[in-house]
Amino acid sequence: MTITPEFGPAPYTFNLPYTRQPVADAWELNVAMLQLLRERYVA
Repeated sequence: MTITPEFGPAPYTFNLPYTRQPVADAWELNVAMLQLLRERYVA
């Protein structure tokens, strides 16, 4: 089974107005999602 979370560059990750800086680190979001899915679905 494959799960593809959509935490990536714009337009997926929100950016701050004017500076266009991302409000979160996409790598950290994906690692957190990996850990959450492992806790829930790996026995």
